Amino acid sequence: MSEISILVVDDDSDFRTMLVRLLSSRGYIVQSCHNGEAALTFLATVDVVLVDLQLGGGMDGIELITRNAKLEMSATSIVLTGQATVDSAVNAMRLGAYHYLTKPCDPEEMFVVIEKAVEHRKLQFDNIQLREAFRGGTEVTAEGFVAASDSMQRLCAEAEALAGLDMPVLITGETGTGKDVLASYIHRCSDLKGSFNALNCGALSQELVDAELFGHEKGAFTGADVDRPGLIESTEGGTLLLDEIGEMHSAAQVRLLRVIENGTVRRVGGNTERQVDVRILAATNRDLSESITAGLFRADLYHRLAVICLHIPPLRERVADVPPLAFQFLSNCNSRGQGHIYLSETALTVLERNHWHGNIRELRNVIERAWFTVLRIGGEEILPSHLGIPNSGCHVAVQPRLFPKEQSLPTLLDMEKELIKEALVRYDGNRREAAQALGMSERSLYRRIKDE
Repeated sequence: MSEISILVVDDDSDFRTMLVRLLSSRGYIVQSCHNGEAALTFLATVDVVLVDLQLGGGMDGIELITRNAKLEMSATSIVLTGQATVDSAVNAMRLGAYHYLTKPCDPEEMFVVIEKAVEHRKLQFDNIQLREAFRGGTEVTAEGFVAASDSMQRLCAEAEALAGLDMPVLITGETGTGKDVLASYIHRCSDLKGSFNALNCGALSQELVDAELFGHEKGAFTGADVDRPGLIESTEGGTLLLDEIGEMHSAAQVRLLRVIENGTVRRVGGNTERQVDVRILAATNRDLSESITAGLFRADLYHRLAVICLHIPPLRERVADVPPLAFQFLSNCNSRGQGHIYLSETALTVLERNHWHGNIRELRNVIERAWFTVLRIGGEEILPSHLGIPNSGCHVAVQPRLFPKEQSLPTLLDMEKELIKEALVRYDGNRREAAQALGMSERSLYRRIKDE
């Protein structure tokens, strides 16, 4: 904002010319026009607009100020009026004007007001940048773990503190809360040189869990043509996450207990105990105490795994994590090189109010689906209607039939043209409001109008 641009809007050509010369002599970049309609095309490109309340033509200064105030990064309005009434000045400032000057203007007073208006706009600009930085995920730690809410910041601190301890950790939480992400974070915060591996115990049969986890000897079962180490051996010097540990069958639980207590593993079909140095992390969405009571989980294994317990609260209890997570997922989508799509404030509000039964996994799916929807229609901004969230106040009931059965169907192109015309009429030609109502960006709407 080193070069300050000013727009002068006044239907008095002599006064307008004098003002342009005066402002230019001070080093401002000055443009001018004689009516409100012409001024609309300049509003998005200038820092300050000096506008006379009494403009000739169809649009007066009040309407111009009102329209300017609706822009995302509007110019700062200063009212010029020859009718120095309190009512007109107060009304203009209520509608978005920063200050007012009476005609004829005192040059020094005008320069002081302009400088203050520029500082006011700079402050607005800085606040928008700070808001975008917050919305963009500044709460992501150096290791990539989102922790904006107080509860997650405390959990993050606990994870970092225990990362260097050579003992098992049990991570609990609902499905989709990010238990695997927390486990990976613990590994990255540690000084372990080995890799991080994970096994979902609920996704494999009993035989496959044994083979994947403990490995097997040649000839141990049909298809075992060669000796093969399991994940425990392969994770030597690193961290192994056993996800959904509550689903592990009893025989594998006995084998795992031996690994934790003795630091040795025996492959399926083998007799040799092999020494291993692996840190075991376990995760579950079950209440393992109930599983122990039901005879489905060994109490001795539970006590060995639960030396340290970390619980991840559901997303509905940590709303502050929703914005950075949403922007992180959206950034991942945009990184695919298919254009840059933004998340509107209204859509973000809907996300923050949602219950999120599926937690972070559900949020990621909603963002990815909305991103694809906007990309497909050529838009640039995700609106509430793109989220597909029921009961968000953004859905319109679908009619059983839009056209009588005997009537021929219009083409999609014809329907699009009619919708655009209807939106422009409904919003008095305001392309920004029309575009928002249609679920597309103003640029996309402009291209479609231009192509007609």
